[in-house]
Amino acid sequence: MPHLLDVPGTSRWIRRDGAENIMAGLVRYLEDDLRRWDSFEKIPRLASHTPSA
Repeated sequence: MPHLLDVPGTSRWIRRDGAENIMAGLVRYLEDDLRRWDSFEKIPRLASHTPSA
């Protein structure tokens, strides 16, 4: 089950792991994904608009 990224949970995460470590981990994930960019299925998205948006 996915976790909700709310303010209290994010604060605990930052206190536990440290902002620098979290950012470094996120950068690693992004770099890994960008290395595999050609293997991703890329399809055009259809715009969806609502009167309230």
